[in-house]
Amino acid sequence: MYPDDLGQLRQPRNHHGRRASDQLYRHDESCTGGGAGMKPTDAELIRAAFKARSFAYTPYSHFKVGAALLAKNGMVYTGCNIENAGYTPTNCAERTALFKAVSEGVTEFTDIAIVGSLDGKKNTLVTGPCGVCRQALYEFCGPRLRVLMAKSEDDYIETTLGDLLPYGFGPTNLEIEPGAD
Repeated sequence: MYPDDLGQLRQPRNHHGRRASDQLYRHDESCTGGGAGMKPTDAELIRAAFKARSFAYTPYSHFKVGAALLAKNGMVYTGCNIENAGYTPTNCAERTALFKAVSEGVTEFTDIAIVGSLDGKKNTLVTGPCGVCRQALYEFCGPRLRVLMAKSEDDYIETTLGDLLPYGFGPTNLEIEPGAD
C-alpha cells in the first residue's frame, strides 16, 4: 500500500447518514409497562426489533432485518443486518445482537424477536433466522430459546430454537458445560 492510499483509511465514512444502533436499554427506561427486572411483553420485544431494523445497512439486498434479544438479566440487546460489498463479511441482525451481548459479558438469553422486509415494504411474511444465526444462537441459548418471528406487534409466529434447529450441535456435544471455561 502506498502512503497516498493510507489517507482513504483515515477518512471518516458516513454510510449514507446512518448510525448504528448502539443501545442497550433496561425495560424500565424504554419499554412501556416494564419496571426493573420485569420481562417485556412480546409486543415490546417486537417493537425493539422494528426499531433496530431501521438502522440496517443494506445497499445490496435492500432487505432490512432487526432483532431484539432478551437476556436473563432483563437487558434487551438489539441488532440489525449489516451488508458488505464482499458479501461474506455481511452480518445478520440476530448475530449482531448476540455478539453485542456477549461482548458485554452476557451469555444467557430467553427470547429473541426478529422482523424483516424489503426496504420501504410492509412485512407480508415472517423472517426467520438463517442457518448460521441458528447455530450461533444455539451455542449460548440451546433449544429452549423462544423465537418470535413477526410481521407486526400482534401478528407473529412463536416457536423455539429447537424447533428451528432440531438436533442442534452445541457445547454439550463436546461434553462441555455451556458457559464453562
